[in-house]
Amino acid sequence: MRAGELRLLDTAELPARRNLALSAALLAGGGEVLRLQRFPRAAIIGAHQRLEREVDLVWCAQHGVETARRMTGGGAIVMAPGMLGWELVLGRRRFPDGLGQAAGLICRGAAAGLARLGVAAEFRPRNDIVVDGRKLGGTGGYFDGDRLLFQGTVLIDPDFAFMARALRLPVEKLSATGAGFADRLVGLDTLLGRAVTDGEAGAALAAGLAEALGMTLVSGEPSGPELAAADRLHATEIGTDAFVRGQDLAPADAAPDAAAELAEPGGAVSVALRLRPGGERRIATAGITGDMFVTPPGTVRDLEAALRDIRLEQAEAAATRFLLASGAAMLGGDIQLLARAVGAAARSAGP
Repeated sequence: MRAGELRLLDTAELPARRNLALSAALLAGGGEVLRLQRFPRAAIIGAHQRLEREVDLVWCAQHGVETARRMTGGGAIVMAPGMLGWELVLGRRRFPDGLGQAAGLICRGAAAGLARLGVAAEFRPRNDIVVDGRKLGGTGGYFDGDRLLFQGTVLIDPDFAFMARALRLPVEKLSATGAGFADRLVGLDTLLGRAVTDGEAGAALAAGLAEALGMTLVSGEPSGPELAAADRLHATEIGTDAFVRGQDLAPADAAPDAAAELAEPGGAVSVALRLRPGGERRIATAGITGDMFVTPPGTVRDLEAALRDIRLEQAEAAATRFLLASGAAMLGGDIQLLARAVGAAARSAGP
């Protein structure tokens, strides 16, 4: 590929975990890529979420709905026919001002592309594409070394009833038929009053993104080495039940000694702390989950490790120092939200 060229991969429907494994393989490879993705019915959680809290696992198993975990943060989503997934793999050098700059430029490009179909799409921070206040698509991403992975969705003809059943939603969003979603979400078919193909939506989206990035689209296919890398990642990590459950998370049924949840513009963060025996009030394990977008991707797990053996009353200060030294960032919010949530959990244990 020449400088300024964006390789366009328009891939066929793949199971959710295989789709995400190919994303990871493209991120680890070379070159800059825009991929259009198609999924069967699947429930997909964000990198820092707890599966059983976000997804109705019994219903999904009964109805053949696959579960998967993204490498990007954010909240749980469903994917299915009638929805188009997309992702960009780009060099970090394009965004010297960080993830917020990347999200703004990319989301505005995506909105401009979809506007070519005749809808008044626009970017709504922190990471949504909306039409008249209703969400047409969501996005999220992170930097990994000198590379950016940024992913998004476009609603074409969404099945709101499926969304309502597959996900464990807040009470205010629940509806047996998913009718409540219509106040917040909208598909291209509804906006345009006609059937829109995923190919049509993908072509418009790709054109808008390429123009925003100042790049030229060049159609291609995933290479043999990329497919082989995706197979390895699927077999050893992304496709495994342990990865989707969250092998690094503390068991959900083990009651914490201290816990708290904070919600701020950057997202909602839950912290559960377990203490070492002996009355010294030192942290044995810390579990941090939520729908936040944190970069680099290992920050949350590294913070949990840094809190081990820290005295409870020193936990917030220790988390603050770690985050300041890490250079980590949170899309749409303050990375110190994590430290404040740790402090709130520590205080919940009392004096």
